[in-house]
Amino acid sequence: MKKVLIIDDERPILEILDLSLTSEGYEVLTAENGEKALEIFEKQRPKLVLTDIKMPGIDGIEVLKRIKKIDDQVEVIVITGHGDMNTAVAALKYGASDFVTKPLRDEVLMVSIERAWKKIAMSEQLQDYTQNLEHKTEQYKRALQKAQEEMIKAERLASIGETVASLAHCIKNISTGLGGGMYMVHTGMAKEKPTMIEEGWSMFQRNLERVSDLVLDLLRYARQTEPQRTPCILND
Repeated sequence: MKKVLIIDDERPILEILDLSLTSEGYEVLTAENGEKALEIFEKQRPKLVLTDIKMPGIDGIEVLKRIKKIDDQVEVIVITGHGDMNTAVAALKYGASDFVTKPLRDEVLMVSIERAWKKIAMSEQLQDYTQNLEHKTEQYKRALQKAQEEMIKAERLASIGETVASLAHCIKNISTGLGGGMYMVHTGMAKEKPTMIEEGWSMFQRNLERVSDLVLDLLRYARQTEPQRTPCILND
């Protein structure tokens, strides 16, 4: 279940938001001040936080800064009073994903929340693919090492330099493609351009498939056996 932390010093607003988001299927955590909110965040680690800006004690801007310092992948939506745009803009500079103004409207709030969850999902998918890529890269390194050992055993030392150079060139091209795809995804997320995100994601996946193909080719090559030699008797 998606977990959301809501922070506001006005109890009626907390109750309304709790009821609204719970009905949408969210697990809702609430806090009436910044200090309590940070305690809850440390224990529960929600991916999304909604915080009022003006609160006694630790205000919303300070809560935003501290949460981002703990985990910069958390999405924070700030709630501000009507006309308090300067503070809202300042919150965006400190890493807030969006802001909504009071009096809150359900449809506006839900659009902002859904947009934030899309960013969270995209970030988690990208992290999974990156970890998978690291695993495949390590697999590739082992396969390359084994292939080199087999080539040495088969007395093909002369071709090693050319083969490694070719592999290095191939890896460089794949790395460039992966980097380009990740850049397009990050840029698309930052600028909220779905087309750029899809194109970058497609580029990332194509190059990830190339890594997988390269690893399989190297593993197949490493399994090749050396030619069998048997003695023979020459004719007189």
